[in-house]
Amino acid sequence: MLLVALVLLALLFSCKKNNDSEVAKKDYSIFFKGKVWAGELQYEGSTAEPYSITFDNSDGFTWEEYSGEYAGKYMIDAENKELTISFASGSEVIAKITDDGKLSEFTTNTTYGWKLLNSELDTMTLQVLDNTIWRGTQGEGEQDSLRFDFHSGSKADIRIVGAVLGTELPYERKAGAQRCIYYHSSEKWEFFSVLMANNTMKGTLVRQSKTPYLLTKE
Repeated sequence: MLLVALVLLALLFSCKKNNDSEVAKKDYSIFFKGKVWAGELQYEGSTAEPYSITFDNSDGFTWEEYSGEYAGKYMIDAENKELTISFASGSEVIAKITDDGKLSEFTTNTTYGWKLLNSELDTMTLQVLDNTIWRGTQGEGEQDSLRFDFHSGSKADIRIVGAVLGTELPYERKAGAQRCIYYHSSEKWEFFSVLMANNTMKGTLVRQSKTPYLLTKE
């Protein structure tokens, strides 16, 4: 009986060592290196707005949001299952990594008054926009109050509440983000959009203030 007990203990110890080894070998970098993630952030006193972050294959990233493009470094702590992204400005975001490659429990350390709300691996960044129509709402507007008709050559027609705002307007696309700037009667209209993981297009229209919008492909 003693021999059997010793054999069982040895087997249990061996299994535990194997399991511990598997945990230690978990490579969380496969969820981030060379990948694009997207989600929403929120500045204090403002509505949520989209962002896109592109992780390179080393330790750098490029962040896109309405206010501009920003670079920084990222670090993966496999032991504590954490991702840390650090901006040149000093802002920092720490998030927990789940075993299936999702992010949660965001901690944002910044002096610029914003926080990260969510983030998901964005598989829609390679979607071709040419010859597609996206429509939806802006602000508290009715359905179909905003429409984008994308054409080849990075051009788009934009309609608001059925009226044509502009045709063949040039836009710039980087990873999952698009930016279109249009001057209507000398007033600047700027549209910043991000293709989200759920196949929607979330964006921010900026005139005198920010207005969020949400579009789906027709």
